[in-house]
Amino acid sequence: MLKKRKKKRRISWLVVIACLFGVFVLLLFLPTLYNYIDDTLRARNFEPSKEIESYTQHLSLTEQGERLLRASYPQIENKEDFNTYCANEKQEYVLGCYLQAEKEIKLYDVPSEELNGIMESTLAHELLHAVWARLDLSTQEALQPLMDEVLKNYPTIQEELQNYEAIDYYDELHARLGTEVKQLPTELEEHYATYFKDQDAIVSYTDAYQEPLNKLNEEMDALEKEITSKQTELEARDAALVEENNQLNADIDAFNGCANTPDCFTQEAFDYQHALLQARITEFENKNDQLTFEFEELNRLIERYNAMVIKGEELNHALNSNFNETPIEN
Repeated sequence: MLKKRKKKRRISWLVVIACLFGVFVLLLFLPTLYNYIDDTLRARNFEPSKEIESYTQHLSLTEQGERLLRASYPQIENKEDFNTYCANEKQEYVLGCYLQAEKEIKLYDVPSEELNGIMESTLAHELLHAVWARLDLSTQEALQPLMDEVLKNYPTIQEELQNYEAIDYYDELHARLGTEVKQLPTELEEHYATYFKDQDAIVSYTDAYQEPLNKLNEEMDALEKEITSKQTELEARDAALVEENNQLNADIDAFNGCANTPDCFTQEAFDYQHALLQARITEFENKNDQLTFEFEELNRLIERYNAMVIKGEELNHALNSNFNETPIEN
């Protein structure tokens, strides 16, 4: 009697494979899901200060951007507390920092009303650090060549990024491009649009606070060139006038010597030589008066330049949380 062949049961293996795939997908997206839940809960519990609320509104964030910002508990700190949170040895000044372990943003309370937009720019910059910390490795790697291509056109940013360790390089570049560069490739524009409704407006805040410094530096450079050129010219004219004065005095001495010598001059020759010398003396005095006036003008330019130097120092000191107006006594 022939026995019927039983069909092999493959369904159990299909279930196992499906379960394994599900676990894989879950593990793949678990960090993102965890971050989303954690950020949502943190954002709900955050009570921003009036200043932070105002700056947040100025940034025109997307829903995702605002959730992430609130989840980062942004706080404005005074100089002492800020330096404690954001200790830094490599850069001249730091305006903010993102504390990855605490998932918090700290902003320096910049003591200057002339640097309009600096708080918005800094807040957006630190938000992008928080963004980078939540991006998965594959997304970070996809963005890197795009950012490298943009960076080729910005040598100043290239130079400043040399101060960063390799582990922080793209994190900082990501924040710099998002807050300082308007013309970006479509892929980067779409990336930043996830968090900013208008990324160009973010860059405008950076441009606004940097404008007084850039304008002052440009004016100082132009004035320095004018002073150098004018000073060289006046010093050359002054040296020539000294030679002219020496020659004039020698000619006056010769004239007086001859005038005091009997029969050295006829009356006609005396009158002629006297008139010539008097004309030269008048001309010399006019030249000397003009040169004195121009030296005074030069001194006023130098005073103006020195005032600009002081103004520049004041603005830079406002940006430097480590600057101490009171000398430290030994």
